[in-house]
Amino acid sequence: ACTTYDCINIVIDAISNVGTKGQDIVDWVKAQPSFDGVCGEFTFNEYGDPDKPNIPLICKDGKFVIHESYEQ
Repeated sequence: ACTTYDCINIVIDAISNVGTKGQDIVDWVKAQPSFDGVCGEFTFNEYGDPDKPNIPLICKDGKFVIHESYEQ
């Protein structure tokens, strides 16, 4: 959910800066060095995916905790 929220805000910022033409939005996003999202600063990789860790969570005793499979 946080990644989706961040990406929507990036698109809103892009539209505010360059308008609604698709290629202009793509070019603007690619030109940004990084983005300050709700879970911290991140960039996009060469495939256009957010370059930030996906941390698997499980619900244990009514609380979300990091799954033991996550390697830091």
